[in-house]
Amino acid sequence: MTAELLCEGVWWTDEADASVVAVEDEGRREPRLRVSRAGARVRAELLFLSGKRAVDLSTRPAAVLDVLAAAAGGFGPDGGDRPVLAERLHRRSREWQTWAPGAGTDTGALAALGGMTHPVLGFAYDAGVRPAGEIPLWASPALGQESAVDAARMAFGPKATRPVMRAFVGCMAPSPDASEAERPEVQWWQVGVALAGARVLEPDHLAAVMSTPARPVGTVPTNDDVADMRRALELLGPSVAARLAVDALGRDTGRHLLGILRLFLTVHRDLERQPPSRLDRLERDCLAVARVDPGPRRPYPQCGTAPPPRPRANAEAAPDPETAALAIPRLAPPVRRRVLPPRFEYPPRIADLHGTAIGELTLVLPWSAHELTVWGRSQQNCLGGFGLAVAAGMSVVVGVRRGRQLVAALELRPESRTIMQFLGPHNRPVPAGMARPVITYLRLCGLVDSPVGSVG
Repeated sequence: MTAELLCEGVWWTDEADASVVAVEDEGRREPRLRVSRAGARVRAELLFLSGKRAVDLSTRPAAVLDVLAAAAGGFGPDGGDRPVLAERLHRRSREWQTWAPGAGTDTGALAALGGMTHPVLGFAYDAGVRPAGEIPLWASPALGQESAVDAARMAFGPKATRPVMRAFVGCMAPSPDASEAERPEVQWWQVGVALAGARVLEPDHLAAVMSTPARPVGTVPTNDDVADMRRALELLGPSVAARLAVDALGRDTGRHLLGILRLFLTVHRDLERQPPSRLDRLERDCLAVARVDPGPRRPYPQCGTAPPPRPRANAEAAPDPETAALAIPRLAPPVRRRVLPPRFEYPPRIADLHGTAIGELTLVLPWSAHELTVWGRSQQNCLGGFGLAVAAGMSVVVGVRRGRQLVAALELRPESRTIMQFLGPHNRPVPAGMARPVITYLRLCGLVDSPVGSVG
């Protein structure tokens, strides 16, 4: 094993079934990346602790290059060392007889890592598809097969008919549109929805779902997204699920479908009739049965304690003994429950946040307790319990949407100008890449001094 100088401070070493990239650090060569043959595909692993620990990042080629760029700046997006790395990867893949780019196709390091680790994705790159920085975990087993036919059979089993295979290939390598200035992308949402409905949809329905028009992908569905869609589609049944999926993907990338299906999962037991097959009607029916508590629950009285006496504003005269027997006892006034207003009112500078675009994110405000409850159901957290605080002006709940999907929400205290919590679904911390621009914008607006509490 002889180490070759790949570029300044970066060394390449070939082994029998693996190659290692090492970076010089204070006079020592620290191994950072190992690519090894694993059947018809290649595994890409980041190395730590002088190579004693390996982390498989075959599904995240962009992250691999980011780690190399942090160690050696020439591997950044605009660095000159990426083509050298790509050329070595291509040479190694030809020696192992795994996927290698064809003539005239993308030969960059990102495409090389993605195609070597997922051969079916490599064939899509040969067709001119834009390289993906991250491959969904739910799609990785199928894309690691030797051909698109094997991938479709692994994903859809006996339902992988010829129309399903053609539609699957069309999602992996969509035909470029003459009006598009950029290269087409893999249609992850079509494949994800079809895979979620594989157990309930018929082959013709699967082909129809994956044959919907190609759109800019934006965000990629996660494992949790596909699992939630699978549960909802199986509850809806074959005919409704097929029409609903085709209707949704014909108008949107799929994030709106995901949001409505998650809402359906929270209220489907309360629906009194068969769910409709149109997306807007299903959303309307689900919102109609979403309930909201008009007031907080009163605490239970403790045993052995008497209620405190009610203060009396004016002392009353003692009753006349002769008429006391005829006096009619006065009933206690009814206890008034605090009822939420039909619509929230915000100060002008708070109301101006609604609809503000921050990159790919959009800030939105809830305008009623009903809407706040729907947010809580879709996010699987306690947002629905903030109705009284928002109505009283003590707190402001600001939602963060990506496209048409609510992805996070924050609680803002106007008086102290602090963020009490900024969380995503299931009360998970939001990524720093989402929290930073939102908090920066709120600071520029003078609404926040410093965040406290649960902020990602």
